[in-house]
Amino acid sequence: MSNALITSDHGFFRTVNVDGQNIDFYDVQIEPFSKKIYPDLGEASFVGYNGIVPGPTFWIQRYQQTVVRFKNNQPDTNCSVHLHGSDSKFTCSTLMCRHHR
Repeated sequence: MSNALITSDHGFFRTVNVDGQNIDFYDVQIEPFSKKIYPDLGEASFVGYNGIVPGPTFWIQRYQQTVVRFKNNQPDTNCSVHLHGSDSKFTCSTLMCRHHR
């Protein structure tokens, strides 16, 4: 079976690998945005993840193969991302978010 798209929703999709196993894939954009928090004040500036602050929580079933890709869209700013409660398999390149020019 090919890597066919099964479902897609706001930065999430599921593919099927060559062995027929589902792999969940999350695409998270790190970028600045503004939002009105208090009615009597102006908009506040944030750096968030797909437009939310704080960062997302991923509830993933045990043993479900999952890829989470963070892309830093902040101009001229480095960032770091850390995970809690996961058996992560990653390379040095996935530990560092860099601005894509």
